[in-house]
Order: sequence, then C-alpha cells, then structure tokens
Amino acid sequence: MCSKAVTAARMAVFCILILAWVLCIPFYPVVAFEYENTGRVMAYLPAEDHTRFDIKYTHSIHLTPVHESYSVKGGAIVQVQLAFEEFGIGMPSNAAGDEMFSIEDGKYVISGMQREFQQVDMRVARVTESQQIVAGGREIPFTSFAKPGAWIRMKVKKISAWRWLEGGNVLDPRKHFSGEN
Repeated sequence: MCSKAVTAARMAVFCILILAWVLCIPFYPVVAFEYENTGRVMAYLPAEDHTRFDIKYTHSIHLTPVHESYSVKGGAIVQVQLAFEEFGIGMPSNAAGDEMFSIEDGKYVISGMQREFQQVDMRVARVTESQQIVAGGREIPFTSFAKPGAWIRMKVKKISAWRWLEGGNVLDPRKHFSGEN
C-alpha cells in the first residue's frame, strides 16, 4: 500500500513538473514592447504572419501627425506605409525603389514599403500624449504601459503561456500591464 502511495506521489510531482515546464516554453508569437534593452516585456500585441498594426504620433519638432503602418512577416517587423503632413527633419523627401509617393487628403503618403526591421527602438513621447498603437480596432496610448521619456524596444518574439496568462496584451480590454509604469 505504501509503495502505491509513493508511486502516485511521484507521478503527481512528475506531472506538476511537466506542466510547469510547458508553461515556460515560449511559443506564442507577439509584437513585444520591451523596457530598454533588458528583454523584459512590458506589453505585447498578439501577432502571426501578416498581422497589421499602426503607430500614430505627433512629430516632436513639426508637431504634426505621423502615421506609420507595419506588418509582421517571418519574425520581423515590416514598415509598409508612412503618412505625414510636413517635410523636414526626420521625414523622407521621396519614395525609394518600388515604393509609391502620393498626396492623399492633404497628407504625403509613401506606400508599398517593405522596410524590414528585427527591432525598432523608440522613446515614449514626453511632450504629447498622442503616441499610440492602433490594432484590433483600438487605439492604445504608449503611456498606458510605459512612462513618458522611457526607451522601449518593439520586436517580434515568442512568449510563454505563463507570460501570456500574466497579462500585458494591449488588445485585452482589462488592460493588465506589467513593467515600467
């Protein structure tokens, strides 16, 4: 009788260890917003290939709206479009290669972009609260998960089921974020 109890206890411990191990394996693909270059995910956006999202902000010098469109492709972030209202510092003056330059509704638009990035580093705006992620029909301010002035890194990575359950999905209406806020 005692050996059956010991065997059952060992089996239970073994199952718990397997479950804990499975919860720690990163396999959920996301666009992660990490704190600086620490690798610590503050928030994320669920992502598969061809997931599309936008970043909207006010240019820090011109103080005019900028709208960048991105797609996820093979583990990279691909900029597919850029729309802005004024030429100047930090803004392109023309399209490159196969890109198309046009004027739509008074905005300069560069479309057909295929600019691939493994990561995108940015600062959360201090001057204006207009910096947002646009995805899934929602506009999420960067300040909902990071302090103004914080350096964040955006990149495609896989997170574990444990991290997924922990929260931080910017599309989750519960807005449960962790990190530097």
